[in-house]
Amino acid sequence: MLNVGVVGCTGKLGKIIIQNILNDVELKLSASIGRKGNQLIGKDISEIIGGVYRNIFISDVITDECDVFIDCTNAESFINQNAEQYLDKCKPIVIATTGFSDDDFLKIEQLAKQMPILFSANYSITLYTFIESLKLVAEKINQETDIHIIELHHNQKRDAPSGTAIKIQEALCEANSRIEKDKINISSVRGGSIYGEHKVIFANEKDEVLEYVHKVSSRESFAAGIIQAVKWLSQQPVGYYNMNNFMRCTI
Repeated sequence: MLNVGVVGCTGKLGKIIIQNILNDVELKLSASIGRKGNQLIGKDISEIIGGVYRNIFISDVITDECDVFIDCTNAESFINQNAEQYLDKCKPIVIATTGFSDDDFLKIEQLAKQMPILFSANYSITLYTFIESLKLVAEKINQETDIHIIELHHNQKRDAPSGTAIKIQEALCEANSRIEKDKINISSVRGGSIYGEHKVIFANEKDEVLEYVHKVSSRESFAAGIIQAVKWLSQQPVGYYNMNNFMRCTI
C-alpha cells in the first residue's frame, strides 16, 4: 500500500485526485493538505468530495506520513511555500500544476537532486500519442509550411500559452531541425469551463491543410494519468522526470 499525500486537495483537480486514490486498492490517502487559512482546514475530506464521513482531516502542513506527494496547488505556492517543506521530507513528488518561470524550473531541478520529481504540463495519457503523431508529421514538412497551435482552456487558468502548447511547440522543433520555434504561432483562448483542447494546424503552399485535435472533456483523464505516474515515480531513484520517461517505461 502506497501512502499518498495530496497538496492542494481543496482545488478542483485535487478533489478528483482524492476520489481516485480512495478508489484504488494499491493506494492510501495519508494526507490531504490545503492552503493555510483555508476555511476547510480541520474538516473531514467528505466536506470536499461528499459522501460518508472518512475520518481523514484536511491539514495545512506537509507531513512525514507519506511515501509520495502530489502537488496540485499553483506555481507560486509550490516555489514559495511547499518546496522548502519537500526538501525536509525528500519524498517523491508529482507536480500537477503549471505556470512556472524559467527560474522556477531551475529551483525544481535543484530539488530533484534530493528526491524523485516528475513534472508534466499535462497528465493525459492519450496526449502522449497525440504528440508522437504530430512529430511524425513534423518530420515530413518543409519550411514553407505554416504551423499554428490553438489552445483553449477554462477562464480560471492563469498561464497562457498553456504548458501543453509549449510542449507541443518544443516537440515539433525537436522532430525537425528546419522548424524554427518562433515561426510556430500559438493562440490562447480562455472561456467558460473548457477543460482543455489543443489544435495543431499545418498549412502548406499547395493549398493543403492538416488539422490535429486533442480534447479533454473532464479532469478525470488528468487525475487518472497522475495516479499512474505516482505509482511509477515511487519506484524511481532521485532525479528529474517527465511524462516521456514515464510513458517509455509503461507502454
